[in-house]
Amino acid sequence: MLDQIRIVLVNTTHSGNIGAAARAMKNMGVAQLVLVDPIAEIDGDAIVRASGASEILDSCIIVSSLEDAVAG
Repeated sequence: MLDQIRIVLVNTTHSGNIGAAARAMKNMGVAQLVLVDPIAEIDGDAIVRASGASEILDSCIIVSSLEDAVAG
């Protein structure tokens, strides 16, 4: 059931927040992360804040609109 949950972050400005979200997702067993038009990139700070959830960062999808993020 958790494989049907998708976490969507829109216009994220701090890479650390992306990493922290990935870490929280892993703790809850959620794996689908979608970034909508992020301002921040997945960088070293995101990886450090992900703390063991780098596979979620590696598999995240980047899209240009919220409609694309929630489609399908």
